[in-house]
Amino acid sequence: MSKPKKRWYDQNKTLSTSIQMLESFPMEIQGLIADSMIVVAERECKADKLMDELKSLGAEVVLGLYKSKNKRRGYDDNPSMHKAMNYLYILPDTNRTFMGEQIRDVIQHVYTYFQACKSANIEPNLQDVATITKTYGQAGAVETQAVVQKLQVQYGAMPPDTVRETGSGMQVRDKK
Repeated sequence: MSKPKKRWYDQNKTLSTSIQMLESFPMEIQGLIADSMIVVAERECKADKLMDELKSLGAEVVLGLYKSKNKRRGYDDNPSMHKAMNYLYILPDTNRTFMGEQIRDVIQHVYTYFQACKSANIEPNLQDVATITKTYGQAGAVETQAVVQKLQVQYGAMPPDTVRETGSGMQVRDKK
């Protein structure tokens, strides 16, 4: 019995796990998360600059990017996922690990939002998810946590007196 062929991102456990988590979402949400990862990859890993210098990446990587244009992978039909996955493909392994952690982090914020919606017995809103993922890409985890906490309070999933303003966003107060 032969082993299934490993995909390029399966060589990095952090990235592999994060992509599996990402692929569990509907395509619209995958695209929103991918948009935020594109922003992070460009800002933190200079992925757009690497893409401009394709020759320096080596023939194998260039061939892989060329083959991605065939759009045979499930996520290739979503332009944001296609671009984000190509960015991840060209990054060095340390940056892939970093990006895997970022994907996992933004997904955790989205899950927290979904849990708030569930406890408030309301349907999640795609616009809220877009706000969460966009905030993550542009401003980072602390600001994203503040956005999610505001939504939790707004939807009644968290009492307002458990959240307090701080200089760098909102934090949950200790329950006494």
